[in-house]
Amino acid sequence: MIQLDMMGTVGEDFDAATVKFALAQGGDVHVTLNSGGGFAAEGAAIYALLDAHPGRVRVDIVGIAASAASLIAMAGDSIVMFDGAVMMIHDPLNITIGNSAAHAKTIEELESYAKAYAAIYAKRAKISPAAARAIMQAETWYDGEAAVKAGFATAKSSNASAAWAKFDYDKYQKGAAAVAGASSTRASWKQTIMRRKAYEDAFVIRG
Repeated sequence: MIQLDMMGTVGEDFDAATVKFALAQGGDVHVTLNSGGGFAAEGAAIYALLDAHPGRVRVDIVGIAASAASLIAMAGDSIVMFDGAVMMIHDPLNITIGNSAAHAKTIEELESYAKAYAAIYAKRAKISPAAARAIMQAETWYDGEAAVKAGFATAKSSNASAAWAKFDYDKYQKGAAAVAGASSTRASWKQTIMRRKAYEDAFVIRG
């Protein structure tokens, strides 16, 4: 059994190169996932590696799987939401500094990532890409039961979740509300969720 602990930021705390090296061992895979997201391209690469792996893949979401991390979760043959864990699906985001041509190029890149992500979410939930894109555009947050009902997870576990991975959740449209709700039910989450330095990845598309 290959154990992959994906904790923290996609592309920083764990990456596709490390996953590829681990998968070369062969056999079934157990992924423990607790990530607020990260680099969109890296998330897509990790998803592709897990999806193509010949062994069975189990993904346990033990805290949060948001943005690019939620895409990684879609590679699981089974996707288990721990009690208190959450999932968030949204359109990729980025920051552009430049002229109108630079902004137009960013829009083109973001649309490409969004369409690619939507196809993966749609395949998992057995819905149309258009329906998946609508979910993404709404920035949708799920608890375990809702994720299973929507088709983005296969089961909910009674195992208690861990505190959310450290991440700047304020970058998401509904992040502040989601964090506030989490803090009201688990005070430890408020202490764990720390703001990363602003715009550290200003020129890299985030998932």
